Amino acid sequence: MLVFRCTQRLLKRLKVGGPFDLPRSSTQLGDWYGNTVFIGRVPLIIFVSETTMLPVVVPLRESRTLVPRFQNALCEILEALKMPQPVIRREFDLDGGSAFGPTASRRVVGVVNELAYQAEATVHSGRCVNPLDLALRLSGVPIGGLEHIVPCEAARMLLAPTAPRRATW
Repeated sequence: MLVFRCTQRLLKRLKVGGPFDLPRSSTQLGDWYGNTVFIGRVPLIIFVSETTMLPVVVPLRESRTLVPRFQNALCEILEALKMPQPVIRREFDLDGGSAFGPTASRRVVGVVNELAYQAEATVHSGRCVNPLDLALRLSGVPIGGLEHIVPCEAARMLLAPTAPRRATW
């Protein structure tokens, strides 16, 4: 099951109401924290994996197609990170269903907000052209204090430690 933990603003936008009794995600990347970000007039959702901080960027459109669009974007970024196909299929979690609810970790919400700021700066600089490119650029942003992690490397180490490393720019 894919569990999406969204900010209040995103929950209102998706028209999701309570009460919320969410299970844990059945995937290795864990729950996905999401928030909306407007870059110019383009509304996007930035989702971040709770365990690796790997970002997935999805255009904000109608809410009924959000989960399939998220799954496709997740597959695209995992393919771009050179993950093996069995790992990608397992994280896709087609039959597990999905659930939406409020955030539970202020730390992850802070990461989502920082990546939203980074996304805005990246798009305004003209260095990215689509949501996949933006997600790949954000996945290379170090997160944390002295013991920082790089989300693309954290995802590789968790999902497929023997997978080749992706070249950074």
